[in-house]
Amino acid sequence: MYTGSLNIGSDKAVSNVVFDTGSGWLTVATQLCEACSGGGKYDFHKSTTSKILDDGPENLYYGSATLTGKYISDDVCLGSDCIKGFEIFGITKETGLQGVDGILGLSPDMYGNGPSFFDALDKGGLTNGNHYFGYFIGDETQTSEIDFGTVDASKIKKLDNIGDDEGFLTYDLAGYSWWQLSLKGGDVGKTSFATASTTIVDSGTSLIAITQSDWATYAKALTASNPEFTCDPNQGLCYKQSACSGTSPDLSFSFDGEYYFVVPGATVELEQDQQGQKFCINGVQGGIPDSQDMYILGDIFLRNFYAKYDMGNYQVGLALDAYSKGTIVKRDPPHYEKRDPPHSIFLSQ
Repeated sequence: MYTGSLNIGSDKAVSNVVFDTGSGWLTVATQLCEACSGGGKYDFHKSTTSKILDDGPENLYYGSATLTGKYISDDVCLGSDCIKGFEIFGITKETGLQGVDGILGLSPDMYGNGPSFFDALDKGGLTNGNHYFGYFIGDETQTSEIDFGTVDASKIKKLDNIGDDEGFLTYDLAGYSWWQLSLKGGDVGKTSFATASTTIVDSGTSLIAITQSDWATYAKALTASNPEFTCDPNQGLCYKQSACSGTSPDLSFSFDGEYYFVVPGATVELEQDQQGQKFCINGVQGGIPDSQDMYILGDIFLRNFYAKYDMGNYQVGLALDAYSKGTIVKRDPPHYEKRDPPHSIFLSQ
């Protein structure tokens, strides 16, 4: 996940936050949070510009993380760009948020998502009048970046006869609470596994999360070509007890049934070292109940594609990352017939 620093309050307290397109609020750890594990804490008592709006306690929920805190307004700066009196959620207690001081939510500007940081930048004249931002997630050798009001053309690889003049294929949102697109296909190798109808393009999620029955199909196809992987339906993960070898089959996703975004199998594998033993985790995780009918395309997907989140038109544009070994291919629809969900599925966590 991509993190960066904000300065909050009159004393410019530094908070390291995740730039998260899958949530709305700006949340930051305060001096009252003893359990917060990030390196910085915002002390609203020391800021002469702070104002308590709601002393709480209130709760916000982020998947496996729960944040408890209070609503505060204060000045927030991203580099030299500052917003006066922005409403933030000051964390006083947390579980599940590790290694950072908070979260900067960048979901669409809709009621219920919390105050929009982008909208505040836009109204302050800090986005060049452009109602969108570009998002590049690099690997360990590159610096990730977010570009408010512009896109970085140097991070985009244009393909012949695919996309607009900047290299983007652009899709209307299927739901306005999140950056949610229609899902028209999903393959692992030559096996179609996707039955869900929508997906969220979410920088705050590390893996690719799919519905449990679709994961069962995915896991079967993965182990057929890579029998060294073991798949655990209780965790919704496949892994092997060795270093990653880059042999996982490619993934591809389509949002219109015509263009497919191909994620190289090698980039889906994540290597971990546990007590001197190397493990290779395949980064496609099950566990989303089938009833939710959606996926979450996290960093594994976004490391291959530069994303343009358009607040003004409620659209997402995707272009090939300049450093990606993936690609975008055009197929003659229909590609595969829609597969019916199996009658017997794994139970979700």
